[in-house]
Amino acid sequence: MDVVGGSVALLRRVPWVLSERSSSEAYTTHFRDRIIRRRLGRWADGVVANSRAGYSLWHDSMRGAAETHIVRNAVAVEAIAAARPASLEDFGVRRKGPVVIFAGRLTAEKNLPLLLKIADKVSGLTAATFLVCGDGPLRGVVEEAVKSADAGDRILILGHQDDIWPLMKASDAFVSTSTFEGQPNAVLEAMACECPLVVSDIPSHREFLSAETADFASTEDDFVRAILRALQGTPDVIKRVNTARDQVGQYGARAAALAYETIYEKASAGHSRCAE
Repeated sequence: MDVVGGSVALLRRVPWVLSERSSSEAYTTHFRDRIIRRRLGRWADGVVANSRAGYSLWHDSMRGAAETHIVRNAVAVEAIAAARPASLEDFGVRRKGPVVIFAGRLTAEKNLPLLLKIADKVSGLTAATFLVCGDGPLRGVVEEAVKSADAGDRILILGHQDDIWPLMKASDAFVSTSTFEGQPNAVLEAMACECPLVVSDIPSHREFLSAETADFASTEDDFVRAILRALQGTPDVIKRVNTARDQVGQYGARAAALAYETIYEKASAGHSRCAE
């Protein structure tokens, strides 16, 4: 949409602000992303990124007075607080035991092979059920892999869920195995849902998380150990959950809306000056 929207904006000579939701690792394969979007994006009147990685992608390449900004993703904290935990039986959870949830697009950067290995091992050790929520081009691959997993009957592929918060609130841990991100909404929502976080040790996670709010992991064994710790619900785990819940409050919708309003006004004013 940046290519289509940007092209129309340039042809019609109207202000255009490009939105960057990821980082440079996302743009290594498709010609459209590597070349066309990059070259066209230089002519935007501004760029809004949700992470430092996205900011760095554009900061040094913009033309003229165009500015690059960071506006963090907004989280519906109050609405999440009002949500009630889901009845897991309604989603096919038939066994008693802990529940671990993943939520995200089923794409390569989510490192799904590692996720499934972790799910298979943890389910075998604890009789935990893993919920895989999301859809995408790799869904078929994931479903085939689950069929051959030792604990495949405890790995449930739920597809896209419009109402993910009740599922997060009913789960005992949230896991993200991503190799890169922007600022992932699912992690922010899990924080607000008071679901213990086990995340990959990547810069995009470290940018807004710390050892006080999440357990970081790099290898399969690291993830397994971290999830087992999360499932124990020890005082340290509860403390991280509470700290994460408190910190996510800074990502309210009002702050993001005000930031966008200021950016759009500046972009419009700058565009008008260039057109004179």
